[in-house]
Amino acid sequence: MKRKIFIQTFMFFFIIFIVKNIKFINIDWENPNILPKILEITYIITYILFFICILISIKEIMYFQKKTIGAKKLPEKVISLKKEKETSLIFFATYILPLVTIDIQTLNDFAAFYIILMLILILCWKTELWYNNPILPILGYKIYTVKCEDAVNEETIISKNDICIGCMIEKIYITDEVAYARKK
Repeated sequence: MKRKIFIQTFMFFFIIFIVKNIKFINIDWENPNILPKILEITYIITYILFFICILISIKEIMYFQKKTIGAKKLPEKVISLKKEKETSLIFFATYILPLVTIDIQTLNDFAAFYIILMLILILCWKTELWYNNPILPILGYKIYTVKCEDAVNEETIISKNDICIGCMIEKIYITDEVAYARKK
């Protein structure tokens, strides 16, 4: 489920990239210079890949909504709670905007763009930043750090409900450290 939510994190980036860089493809096959042809073909491939990622993101949003409806664990009582600060705007400004503002004119620009994109994706995956997803707040989810009555450690939960101390919650684990929760 982590992969399903992770891809949503960059959905806005994919959309903005396509809108910003869309060009009407006009490959001049008579021109002997092959570089512009390669750049145009690279654009086409990138558009197709990003469009597929957007479709997967939309499908995964619907899957996550459906999956979270089925939370059927025994309710647990929340004994400590901390609402996490909303970091989607910071994530967007730090990771998405710099990528979108890269002006891609040459193959070197494309290579630099993809290297930066891969580094950001790896960083988000390894640091568990995937749940600071700009899509989740838009859909009404909040992120909390909670400790339940019988738990040993605190956990990060994602919930549409306003969780409070003393609330009974049901959870579905996304990873060992992150769960979807709803009030019972």
